[in-house]
Amino acid sequence: EVYDSELEEKEIDFLKNIEELPLNPFSKSFCLRTFTRDGALALKETVLNPKTKLSKEFPEKLKNRFSELRELHKIEIVENILNEHDFEKAIIFVDRVCVANKIYEKFSNLNPVLFLGRLRIGLEKQKEILKKAQKPEHKLIISTSAGEEGVDLPTADLLIIWSNVASPIRFI
Repeated sequence: EVYDSELEEKEIDFLKNIEELPLNPFSKSFCLRTFTRDGALALKETVLNPKTKLSKEFPEKLKNRFSELRELHKIEIVENILNEHDFEKAIIFVDRVCVANKIYEKFSNLNPVLFLGRLRIGLEKQKEILKKAQKPEHKLIISTSAGEEGVDLPTADLLIIWSNVASPIRFI
């Protein structure tokens, strides 16, 4: 099943403002893709990070508008999916850690586990989380792309892919 998450008028206007920016094509494409695929939270994380080139290029007037926007425009759709489906265990694949953390907070009632990459949490912590995820009381696993390859995630009967399918491995 494919679900659409409509953007609000403010979000559409924000995207139009990005399209009009005098950014290089790569930066502009990155901004548009990040916002529509992962949400305002992910774009905000990038443009407010002083270590990124984009933080210097992105205008202050648009940075100030992030507070007007929903952090995750897809979160209501995901909530509907989780409420409408009868499942033992669900996995949500996301691209960005900030998105994974926000989803984790939102669905605390499902006793979620958060599976991140080795560089972020270490191999031992990954093993510990996978063991925890096997338990039936943990109904939701939220995973970055770290869960795509070479990891034996628990069997799930509901899979949600937050971002578009960027790799054939994720799709499979």
